[in-house]
Amino acid sequence: MTGNLILDLVISAIAIGVMVAFAYFLFPSRPEGVTLDRARERLAFDEPDFAPNDWLIDDHARAALAIGVDDQVALIVNVGGDLASRRFERASLSVSLGAENLLDISTGDAMGRQIPIEADGAAQWARTHLQL
Repeated sequence: MTGNLILDLVISAIAIGVMVAFAYFLFPSRPEGVTLDRARERLAFDEPDFAPNDWLIDDHARAALAIGVDDQVALIVNVGGDLASRRFERASLSVSLGAENLLDISTGDAMGRQIPIEADGAAQWARTHLQL
């Protein structure tokens, strides 16, 4: 560039700052997380034939569970600024009870990710809908 190390570093830092600001304004994050409306919208898009009967939404907007007919369960999680959904048979989803208001969901996939859902009455919801 200029041959001056300090000046080259300053120019590079400014260029990086401009690119970060451009990305920040071009791709804004969605801080709202998992809400009932967003979860319904995502599930309707990903699984149009899934008819949810009841929902459990995490208090910290990390995830949601929806129970459907025919032993189907949908899990909606916050991934970056968007939501992702997966559908499971009720028996294949591993759910363990933590405290009275905490469920630990394990999807059993290769990543071995555990998803906590903390909500009022979560344990009772799981006992009722997931037969724990």
